[in-house]
Amino acid sequence: EWRSNIVRSLVTGIGLIGSLALVTNQALHGKATVGDVLLVLFYSQTLINSTFPIARFITGTGDVETSAERVMDILNEIPTVTDKKDAVLLDEIKTIEFVSVSFCYPGKRRKVLDSISFKLSHNESLALVGPSGVGKTTITKLLLRYYEPTSGAILINGQSITDYTQDSIRKEIGMVMQDVALFNDSVEENLRFAKPDATDSQIREAAKLAHADTFITKLPDKYKTLVGERGIKLSGGEKQRVAIARAILRNPNLVILDEATSALDSESEQYVQQGLATLMEGKTAIIIAHRLSTIMKADQIIVLQDGKIIERGDHTKLANKKSGLYARLYKLQTEGAIS
Repeated sequence: EWRSNIVRSLVTGIGLIGSLALVTNQALHGKATVGDVLLVLFYSQTLINSTFPIARFITGTGDVETSAERVMDILNEIPTVTDKKDAVLLDEIKTIEFVSVSFCYPGKRRKVLDSISFKLSHNESLALVGPSGVGKTTITKLLLRYYEPTSGAILINGQSITDYTQDSIRKEIGMVMQDVALFNDSVEENLRFAKPDATDSQIREAAKLAHADTFITKLPDKYKTLVGERGIKLSGGEKQRVAIARAILRNPNLVILDEATSALDSESEQYVQQGLATLMEGKTAIIIAHRLSTIMKADQIIVLQDGKIIERGDHTKLANKKSGLYARLYKLQTEGAIS
């Protein structure tokens, strides 16, 4: 774009100087008056101002063409994960089981996950704990079928995950992540994104259950208020409550929480935790969190390190171990809070 601006300025500058030089020369030889010089200057400037929008339009057209080519490249990309021809619809998630699952990202040699095994039953909650980069989020990506395991098997209701269509699996899963995806639209439309056919009363009920209604009703246009690109007009806690309301509206079998409260202040976290408790009531849940206070009530806790499971159990069992990563992390967090 800067190159086209330089060329445009150069051409218009040469044209303006050339026309003024020509009429000035004629004025010096008595063939034009001072008024003619001013008139040429006026017409030249008017012509330049008229051509600038056209030049910008031409430049913009080139940008659109380039962007369209990139979009088409993405649309023409062949998915690496596809459904089998005889894949069936998943009606309900009753059990989830990972059987010796290992995974390497494409083009990488290092195993992100190494022989991961666990079973999660209906209405149970599983917490994944460990340092950053140990494969916690990768487990959820495999469950959503963004990738296929390098080895091992993932079972849903005792059957291979590949026996079900990807869309039907994802429809049964609701996610609340640290980075909430909001669009430059009204609060109401951002909530309706989770369920396009939802009624206004259903949207408001979901917002109340997520403790989002309290701040939405204080907005200038309430549910019709525009939230800005990526929800820039809302605070972190408000965006998280919108995400929870979305998940409640979706009413999934399985809830995945990926660092849903890590970037919140204490007051916002309290509201979000209340919303999450409502969301997870009577549902199966997978929770990823660095704050151990958010996972203490989980039925199972799995501690990962270097892609492997090094500890498993409930909070009481793991926190009371004399040695262990979970006990050390819990001690650091509790002592830090006290100090």
